[in-house]
Amino acid sequence: MSCASRPSVPDICKVLKLDYCSSKRSMGRSAGASLPTVNSAAFNNPAAISLNRGFGLESIHYQGKAQIGLVTGTGRVGAAISNFPSDGTFFGNPAMESINDYRTRATQFEKFEQEKLVLAGAINVFGGKKKKGLQLDIGAIYRRQTELAKDYWGGGYIISFNKIISFGQSIYHDVYYKDLSGSTYDIYDQYGNSTTVTNPIDPFYTTETDFTVKSNVIGFKFSNVAIDYIHFSTESDDTNFDGTQADIYNISYFYKYWIFSYGRRFESSYREIYQDEVFTYEKDKSNTFLGAQYATKKGFLLGIFSNYYLYNELSFGLTYFF
Repeated sequence: MSCASRPSVPDICKVLKLDYCSSKRSMGRSAGASLPTVNSAAFNNPAAISLNRGFGLESIHYQGKAQIGLVTGTGRVGAAISNFPSDGTFFGNPAMESINDYRTRATQFEKFEQEKLVLAGAINVFGGKKKKGLQLDIGAIYRRQTELAKDYWGGGYIISFNKIISFGQSIYHDVYYKDLSGSTYDIYDQYGNSTTVTNPIDPFYTTETDFTVKSNVIGFKFSNVAIDYIHFSTESDDTNFDGTQADIYNISYFYKYWIFSYGRRFESSYREIYQDEVFTYEKDKSNTFLGAQYATKKGFLLGIFSNYYLYNELSFGLTYFF
């Protein structure tokens, strides 16, 4: 007597095609493979853009707003663009902003937003098509402050061995700009109470602070597991800015249609903690991230994230590859 063999359940790498089986798309990144979104990888170190052939559209939804990212690759060259970079998220550098800016958005649980457009591009220098040996990817990043109409640049590299272990560094320059001259706005105190003020028209109320963000990343990926460690440091010549540091650890497990992620973030910065409707200063703080993503047969990747914007909130991701 014979019996028919039970058909195997297709896993995520067969569902999303476009070389997803060999690299799981995010596994195609030379580093940052465990990070759950294009934004969280590409705009920290541009060399981490997945170079897989194809095109992807990503959106992260929170409070009715979408953070949009586009990524494309030819197999050796890749590019990404976003209306908001990853600053101020769980996987980004601590946002550069004033204390009142943070208090204003924290009372409304609003994500950090900037008047910026960010582009990133990457190219494989050598080793990309080999299964073993060294691989080198380099990338460049362009950030435009649209209010100032000023351009800022940066770059990065990632070197990996046997497509398992990788190390990368990046640096980019940027600006914090705020024009409150002649503006009417709310000032928030420690308890979240606001007072409306109006400034006279005076350059004194305009802030323009250049800063530099540096990052190091160490990645490990094997079979269905990816692990990453990222260190950020933000520096400025402004004597009123002490600098910030952040360390992120993240692990993702790829199982059939699913991607499960867990992360820890340790930050040292001037940013306050808003808890029980009170702002308190703590230089050192920590956060936890949880994520789950599901791949459909039509090429969509649906995600739900906890604490992506550092409010212990829920946000939703939608990515489409074709």
